[in-house]
Amino acid sequence: MKSGKVYALVQARMSSSRFPGKVLQELESKPMILFQIQRVLKCSLVDDLYVLTSSDKSDDILCEFLSKNSIKVFRGSLLNVNKRFLEFMKTRTECTAFVRLTADCPLSCSDIIDYAISILKDNNLDYVSNTLLPTFPDGTDVEVVNKDAFISLEKNILTEYQKEHVTPFIYQNPNKLKLGNISNKHNFSRYRCTVDTKLDFLAVTKLLTINPNLHSEADFSSLKMALLSLNSPIQITEPRLAISQIPWRDYSFPYE
Repeated sequence: MKSGKVYALVQARMSSSRFPGKVLQELESKPMILFQIQRVLKCSLVDDLYVLTSSDKSDDILCEFLSKNSIKVFRGSLLNVNKRFLEFMKTRTECTAFVRLTADCPLSCSDIIDYAISILKDNNLDYVSNTLLPTFPDGTDVEVVNKDAFISLEKNILTEYQKEHVTPFIYQNPNKLKLGNISNKHNFSRYRCTVDTKLDFLAVTKLLTINPNLHSEADFSSLKMALLSLNSPIQITEPRLAISQIPWRDYSFPYE
């Protein structure tokens, strides 16, 4: 892959159907999206960070907050999020890859993100994720995408689902691009750290109250220890299933 900058792009909106306004809910004295951003900024391989939100007026309040906190924002389509990402990437000639994150994942782990970036770069891949065959907690999802490969798919006809979720066309067509998946030695995909509902939010809030070190320690090892503790409030579900068909290359996460 040619040299260039890597941007972390946090996809966010205020109009969540299950938990409206969740990205600005106070999570241990700061809005949830700011908590996540501060963890992502601990990455050593991310050159810049933007929040990609919509041009809908419902997101004006989010943009005002981000602007006051010196966080860069790009606004685009509300429902066609794939188009939002495409429009942003076409204006950033210095960027060669991006990390896609969603703002309902306040416990993003900097070392997982950095490892995914290094795998993409070192192996000349088009797409690297830890969700093709999930072994990490729900809510620590990472996708790193080669910019040129992403833009090359623009002419394909996308379903409404593919437009909303940005990357499904990539992993639903694994023979078109070079994919990589990061696997953890132990399967933690049963742990639910994402925030889709108010109950999810309360569980994550309690986890942070019990484990205040997670405010400053953004690595997966710290999160793993918190999840394994006897008093962890995080919901345990059925293991998550693969979202793509092989072929992809598998890479073991080295930081146990």
